[in-house]
Amino acid sequence: MMCMNVKDVKPSQELHSHGALATVFPDLNNCAATMHFARQTTIFTLTSRGTGETYRMPHHLTVEGGKRQLMIAALRYYDTVLEVNDVWFFAERLLCLDWIEGRPLS
Repeated sequence: MMCMNVKDVKPSQELHSHGALATVFPDLNNCAATMHFARQTTIFTLTSRGTGETYRMPHHLTVEGGKRQLMIAALRYYDTVLEVNDVWFFAERLLCLDWIEGRPLS
């Protein structure tokens, strides 16, 4: 998976294995709560190989010193999938970050 800010052509992070992906979870474990909204998925091609785009809006709640903060992001995944023996696998996932908003909560 490659992560990138849409305003920069260079990926901010590249992950090439399950072990590399595991490094993302400690940050998520610091959240008091998370919720991911899947918006829409568009399938561009689908034979034994497919491509598509999915819109997501993760919401992450953190609490520090009794103060609650909400982070909301607008993400898009560009996926390439492969069918092998009637099972579908991700061949590649590109994560594009469109924007992030942080706001204090009462």
